[in-house]
Formats: sequence, C-alpha cells, structure tokens
Amino acid sequence: MRSGDHHGASESSPLLGQQQEAPPSPTNPRAEEENRTDDVRPITPVSVKSSIRFPFLRKPVTRRQAVAAIFILLLIATSIALPLVYFLYIPHRLHEALSDGHADFRSLHIIAVKPEGVQVRVQALSRNDPVPPVDVTLQSTLVSVLAGDRRIAALQFPGISVPRGSSEVEVDFEALLGHIDTKFFSKLVRKGVTSIPHQTLRILASPMLSLRGIGSWVVPVEQFATVDHGTLPPLNGTQYNVTLVDQSATPISFTQYRLSAVLAFSNPHPVSFAPQLFSLCFSIYYEDQRVIDVALPSTTHLVQGRNVNATVKGLTVAGGFTLLMKLVGEYAAGNASDVTVSGFSLAYEDDDVERLDWLETILRELTFDVEVPGASGDDDDEDGEGVWMAGLVGSVVRIATQTFVKANSKGGFVEKVKGMVRRTPFRI
Repeated sequence: MRSGDHHGASESSPLLGQQQEAPPSPTNPRAEEENRTDDVRPITPVSVKSSIRFPFLRKPVTRRQAVAAIFILLLIATSIALPLVYFLYIPHRLHEALSDGHADFRSLHIIAVKPEGVQVRVQALSRNDPVPPVDVTLQSTLVSVLAGDRRIAALQFPGISVPRGSSEVEVDFEALLGHIDTKFFSKLVRKGVTSIPHQTLRILASPMLSLRGIGSWVVPVEQFATVDHGTLPPLNGTQYNVTLVDQSATPISFTQYRLSAVLAFSNPHPVSFAPQLFSLCFSIYYEDQRVIDVALPSTTHLVQGRNVNATVKGLTVAGGFTLLMKLVGEYAAGNASDVTVSGFSLAYEDDDVERLDWLETILRELTFDVEVPGASGDDDDEDGEGVWMAGLVGSVVRIATQTFVKANSKGGFVEKVKGMVRRTPFRI
C-alpha cells in the first residue's frame, strides 16, 4: 500500500467505533429537519393572558381571575366585619361609655308635689370619658329604680345631646318622679331616719343612642347604689347655723298657748323646694304624751344657702300641759330630755286641691326621736352655734318656755327659769 493512500484513508474514513453521519438525502426532509434542530432550544410561544400559579391550586389562574377572587374575599370579609362592628363593637363601646360615665350632681329642686308623683328639676355636670368623636344624642328614656326585683320609683329622662369633642356637658332638665312604691317607703321610714336598713338599689334604663352619620342603638344600662344610714350626710349641727329671728305667744287659756317663731338657718345640701299647696303638720311627744302640735305653713320653702323668714307655728296641747311644764323645767335645769316627733299629716290650703294619698301614707309611718339638751351657759351667745333642722323642735320648746316665763310671772319655777332660756343645740 502506498503511503499516499494510507493518509487519504485515515482523513476521510471514520475511526473505529465512531458513528458515521449519513449524508442528507433529498428524499428524507424530516430527517434533514431533525438533524438541523438537534442543537437548537425549542421556543415556547408567549400567551396573551399571563397566568399565576397558586401552590394550593392544580391549574394556574389568570391575573383577572386572581383579582376577582381577592375582591370576592374582601367583600365576604367586609360583609362579616361590618355587622360585627355595627351590632357588637359599637354597642359595647357605648355601653362602656354610659356605665363608666359619671356626673357631678349640683342640685335637686322640688317644684311641685302631685298626686302622681313629684315634679323635680335636676342639674348636674356630666363628664365624658372617652370624648365622643361625633355628635351623640341620648334619646328620652325611662329610668327605673328597683329594690331587688321591685320597682320603687321611675323617672322619664328627657334626653341630652353631646357635641363632638365635648369632655363636659351641662345637664338641666325637669321630670316627674313617679311610680312611687308607698309600701316600700312606708316600711323604710317606719324604722327611723337614722336606722335605714342596708339597701342595694338597681338603676335601669335602655336609652337609644344616636351617633350622627353612623346610626342608632338601644343600649341597656344597669347601675347599683347602696343606701343605708351610713350614706346619709353627717348631722353636724354647726353647718346649719339656726337662729331665732322672732317669736310670739298668744294665750288661748291658762293651759294652752298659740306659738309662732321665725327662724333663719343655712342649707348646705344641694336640695331645695318651692312653696306647696299644703302645710306639713306633726306633733311633739314627751313621755308618750302629745304636748305640742307644730305646723310648717304652705309658704315654707327651702333654698340652697342661707334661709330667712322660715315660719314655724305651734299650739300647746291642753291635756299635756303638765308634762310640758316638766319638759320646760328639765330644760331650764340643764338636763337633757328625749322627745318624739310623730303624727305627720298634710293640711291642704284649699278643699279643691287633690289629696296626696301616696305622701300621706308614707308620712303616717314617719317617727323619729330628738334629744333636747338642757340649757347651759355656753348657749347664750347671740350669734348662736349652728344646729340642724331638728332644732325647730327645740325652738318650739324654747318658745314655750319663754311664753310661760312671761305669762306666769309669779312662782319660784318662773324665777328659776328666768334668764336661763337660751338658743339650744339639738341633735338626732
């Protein structure tokens, strides 16, 4: 073999074990195409609608489908959240605001006592916490006071408006305090003013609260108040500063006198009342014997602060003259005496005035004891140490004493008490 032939065969012939490519055949175009695309990566056509694949879905979804699904989910969440906010959250917040709110009580004025109840005017300052972000209107509602499950009184609250952002709002309204349970209050006063048993009262109301631009809700409210003798204001005599302005006595007989006194005193409590169409009458008993009948005329009224020209009228009881003399003697000797105030009743100024049966029923049960200390040298200052309203009982006793001193100018008893009658402190 020639060397030229050897080299030519090695260059043009495939090596052993190497596959030889077949020459393209004009009669096999498919094979030609496959050979042409062996080294070319296939190109995937781009879809017009882009898709999003969620791991929890088997098939991808389009962007439009995803937006629609999110919108539906938001719509469902809103439809659930709005009722929860409207029917649960807002009423809960309003209930908290009413329950936690407080008011500074300023005054209670009794306008008129009527057969159906007591017409009153109430003034207070309501403090709002939290401050309302919108205008709030509390509609008229019935406020009931219950002792246990028994309603003992009720008042129609006329409503109030609270401007947006107001931390305080003035409360000033008139209403009728009615539905008075006479049996409950009769039993209460029967045990004495200073021995009121422990009572837990429930105050119930269901006012409608309106938030401007949002809606209205009925919000039930329940609060509790404890009342017993410990909740009564302390009977500190010095704060009343009772003084005797004028006095007179008219003899009817040797054993009976008509008495009259004009008192001045201070009222430190936020309670007042206007003149009524009746006089309040009661009697003073000493050793279980009626000795003086007392009347507060219909012109009597009470204001906050200093009261002047408060008239008290009295009539000594003929059958109790002897005991009255004994009471006067104990007082003049400086000895304390216990008297009982009872027999409360109403005397109407006009026969056409409708009777106050509910009030008369309660007053018939009212009885309390008054301690009248004896006269002492400390009681003779003309400015007078203050005493509280039960001092009118002692004032009547004092007037009676002075009356008998003037009317019976003879006898050792008169000489004993003369000059010893002074303004006297009284206390229950």
